[in-house]
Amino acid sequence: MFEKQQDAMAYVRKYGCPDMFITVTTNPNWKEITDHLLEGQHPHDTMQSPDYVSLLNFGTPAENIDILLDRIYPQIHSNYEKHTWLIQRAILAPHNGSVSQINKLLAEKLPTQTHTYTVISSVVDEEQAVQFPVEFLNSIEASGLPPHVLDLKCGMPVMLLRSIKPPELMNGTWCIIHNCNRHFVEVVIAAGIYSGHHHSIPRIL
Repeated sequence: MFEKQQDAMAYVRKYGCPDMFITVTTNPNWKEITDHLLEGQHPHDTMQSPDYVSLLNFGTPAENIDILLDRIYPQIHSNYEKHTWLIQRAILAPHNGSVSQINKLLAEKLPTQTHTYTVISSVVDEEQAVQFPVEFLNSIEASGLPPHVLDLKCGMPVMLLRSIKPPELMNGTWCIIHNCNRHFVEVVIAAGIYSGHHHSIPRIL
């Protein structure tokens, strides 16, 4: 939480105070929304205040995920080398499973070679190895942790999940995979005042 607060303050320090707050939701009956309604208001009411912008009928629905990817990342097989082009695009998904599926489909469109990294899972107490077999540990997909099998490609955009080397490699820093080695990954910072700086991220064993 402290790192997220630092990241937020860094954005405000660089770009100034925000002048717009956008909330996108798919369920107007969520408790987080209904608790903030005024007396007589309903979740489906259209805001009349000039401070609110209605996003009803926002966007153009895509018939399937392939069309969506082509619209957001057109000709990614040739445009992926344009770092600015990459970081200006994003797809939001409500579930980690959907995120993994989208990442896999986009990665398949990159013409570069796939490098696979696997996590070595083990328990501290050997007596618990029977209760927590390796297969179970490898199946865990916790937020903030990499999956058991991590496929990377040169040219693939990634975001750091923790601060490694402040102030350049911070939690949330956008990077582009430049080179994949057995024990480390070379990345290029893709945005911010340190854009273009190269770094080597070691593989933690």
